[in-house]
Amino acid sequence: IADRARSMILAFADIGVIQDSLLVDQGYSVLINAGSLKEEIGICSNERFANQIAASECSGFLVSNDYLVTAGHCVHSIRDCIKYAYIYNVSLSI
Repeated sequence: IADRARSMILAFADIGVIQDSLLVDQGYSVLINAGSLKEEIGICSNERFANQIAASECSGFLVSNDYLVTAGHCVHSIRDCIKYAYIYNVSLSI
């Protein structure tokens, strides 16, 4: 039953697919070095998420310890798998 419970928890783990080059290791945490939605795509300043970082190119979710599900347009080849980091449990600090 422990494996089933673990799998159920993983099924609810949302993933952000982020270019590996945007990540800066800070020991116990990782800094995502990206601009805001306002800076990156020109969203209006008064929009609700204008100041949120725009790092994730796609999203997905874990379905087991070894597999995640994402949209077909997110990954086209093994090379895509290698150049991205699959980040979960992201929190913003302002």
